[in-house]
Amino acid sequence: MKKLMVVMVLCMMVLGLGSVDVKASTDVDELVVVTNLKLENMILDAQEDADKVLANDSLTEDEKDAKIDAIIEKLIEKTNKVAAKTIVKADKNDVLVICEYVEVLIGDVIVLVDPLRVGEFIDVQG
Repeated sequence: MKKLMVVMVLCMMVLGLGSVDVKASTDVDELVVVTNLKLENMILDAQEDADKVLANDSLTEDEKDAKIDAIIEKLIEKTNKVAAKTIVKADKNDVLVICEYVEVLIGDVIVLVDPLRVGEFIDVQG
């Protein structure tokens, strides 16, 4: 009877720990989704801004290049900042968030930006 009680208590403890892990992982999953939506909107905004620059016939090619470079620099700075905040929050919940750079076209330049994905829950006890 004692063995059965010990086994039941251990099972409850394991299940309880598992639910905490799932909760933390789910919260980070949601955070990553929201962050990726923000990043996507930033990319779309940058693409629209660059398209306007390219369509502006009053600018020289050098001026267009300079303006597009500025749009790209701003995009990279903003996306890196947003991604870094999400990674820190995930790390506090012991969840690994992975950056996998993807190519996007800004004006006529291919740029690498880093949408996020949740990797795995980090077992800090093991």
